[in-house]
Amino acid sequence: MQKNSVEIAKKSLRDCYEKEGILAGRTHYASYWARDSLYASWGALNIGDLNIVKKNLENFLKYERNGQIPLRIGSSFFGQMFQMIGIKPRFGVQYKEDKGFNEAIDPNLLFLITLQKYSEKSKDFELARKNISKLGKIIKWAKKWERNGLIHSENYAHWQDSLKKKGAVLYTNVLYYQSLKLTGELLGKLNVKNRLKEKSEKLKERINEKFWSRELGYYLDYFNEKKESKVFSSDGNFFSIIFGIANKKQSESILKKAKEFGISKDVPSHPNYPRYGGLEVHPLLHLLGLKDYNDHGICWPWIGGLHSMALTKTGKKEEAEKILKSLSRYFVKEGEVYETYEITGKPLNRFFQKSEHPFAWAAGFYLLAKNELKKI
Repeated sequence: MQKNSVEIAKKSLRDCYEKEGILAGRTHYASYWARDSLYASWGALNIGDLNIVKKNLENFLKYERNGQIPLRIGSSFFGQMFQMIGIKPRFGVQYKEDKGFNEAIDPNLLFLITLQKYSEKSKDFELARKNISKLGKIIKWAKKWERNGLIHSENYAHWQDSLKKKGAVLYTNVLYYQSLKLTGELLGKLNVKNRLKEKSEKLKERINEKFWSRELGYYLDYFNEKKESKVFSSDGNFFSIIFGIANKKQSESILKKAKEFGISKDVPSHPNYPRYGGLEVHPLLHLLGLKDYNDHGICWPWIGGLHSMALTKTGKKEEAEKILKSLSRYFVKEGEVYETYEITGKPLNRFFQKSEHPFAWAAGFYLLAKNELKKI
């Protein structure tokens, strides 16, 4: 009997469960990548797999270093290079991203968000309670990147890690807002006095002040002293709707622009529109014929789940369902959830890069999006 898309997504997610937590995938990304693993944890919580999420959080806490959550556990920089060509790496822990060797900030933010989600879902507040001192360090480490009320990061220090986005990046600041808000709530339940929720509200105001463009009708991608990127970034704009940073009018405008730009027209969904300029893409990606890997032209199902959730948040049930139905067709066709697709609908299969499968992050977000639809 042919499995339905929900069963396929659950199996793809659970196939990535390992002794210490959730792997990004099972082939060339078979390590505990913080952003993949922590995002996947949201889906695991959704289907009641609480214990694996707790193990995942404990694993990242184990390797916390001076307040920094590692980018990846399981393979070092060279170990990951070997893994890409099918050679099992020796164990290693990586704290800096693999291209510019800068520090990624979102692992800390995603850890904080996931810990709060786990604590609320499981009603197990002891994990947070016994790690209060580490939580303080994790928050403090993230705070050091603040400048003029916003997080400022270096090139390649975000999930689109082949792109140069230096300065204040929408995606990172939106996650910072949510991490402050939820951690403030969590600490409050532990009777720890804090002002993180108040800080998050100030950050929300700052995001709307500095990133929102009335002219464009959506949030800017990033800016620094030399540049202001007007690219529509799906991640930060959709998260802004889901997290309540965008008001109703802004949300409607963002979704209208996403439709106009065809963000989910092909395989849901494109990470941005239009494409970035050639100089914004790491030179190695050009040499390998992968300059579009993190760019418009390669489709990412986790962005499809995100788009669906943003539509659901604004009551657009039919449009949200349409995206999930499109994703389900590809999942059923392949029998598992893949990381990336060409616009033709085929999983990415190029000489130097093949789509990871199963892919925990995308599977988890599909399950999240399906669940959100049930609520309206």
